[in-house]
Amino acid sequence: MITFRQMEIFAGIVAHGSFRRCADHLGISPEAVSANMRALEDNLGYHLFERRPGGPALLTSLGQRAFQHASNILDDLSYLYDTSEGSTSRKIVLGAHPYIMRYLQPGIDAFRAQHPEVMLELDIDGSVAPDFPQKVARRAVDLAYYFAFEHDELEAKPFTATMAQEPLAIFMARDHPLVTQSSVTRADLSALPVVHLSQRTALRPLIDRALEAYGLGHPPVAVESDDYGLILTSVRRGQGFGCLFASTGDDIGGADAMVMLPMEQPLPNLLIRRIARNLHRGALVTELERSLRGAFRGLPPG
Repeated sequence: MITFRQMEIFAGIVAHGSFRRCADHLGISPEAVSANMRALEDNLGYHLFERRPGGPALLTSLGQRAFQHASNILDDLSYLYDTSEGSTSRKIVLGAHPYIMRYLQPGIDAFRAQHPEVMLELDIDGSVAPDFPQKVARRAVDLAYYFAFEHDELEAKPFTATMAQEPLAIFMARDHPLVTQSSVTRADLSALPVVHLSQRTALRPLIDRALEAYGLGHPPVAVESDDYGLILTSVRRGQGFGCLFASTGDDIGGADAMVMLPMEQPLPNLLIRRIARNLHRGALVTELERSLRGAFRGLPPG
């Protein structure tokens, strides 16, 4: 007989990438994880994972289909808990880049005030490029908001949508000669160095793509840092130009020794996209998504 516990462990292995990490997360032994998977595979009559000693837990083609079915069943069970009176505490994992989180915070606060019994866990690590579509597919995240490049195609998934555009702009020190021009061209910037976020950050690859699409290629790097404050200070000191969010001017007060250049042509925008596991089956996740739906009203629509 197939049990919900077996499906929960199955989903946990996919989410955490290995039998051992799943065991650590669930607080059980690796032997118990293996025993449950053997029982599940015996009941199904086929292997769910490719057998590679010491390697990651990779699904077989039949395992991928089984995982989708198991995910739907577990989501349905979550929905039953969501709609039952006196239900026990639930956990929802919300993922977002830290810069996007500033838009989401009011909606998060409203949801927490309405549902104090729900543990809302945030995945907001901006030091790496998180693959939120993959995290959602593995059930590691329930709902996520992430940046994509303007020309990236929208993934053909049921609960994926472009929510808004995040405009980019070029900033220079206030005393730089380019600030006095009524219009700045690519040629004006071509010989200037750039002040960049580190390669380790999630935004750097997207900004590189935006500069390349704009025709600036790969300019020399004057400063490269994970420290956003150092990035702003370096631009103010005239060490190079910064390709930053256009809203940066509002965040720092606008008139503080750094100016947005009037570019001849606008830079490509970044997109803010939403992805969720299932907005129909999970009542609480659906309610959280509704709380966050108005977060991007001040941005250009997607």
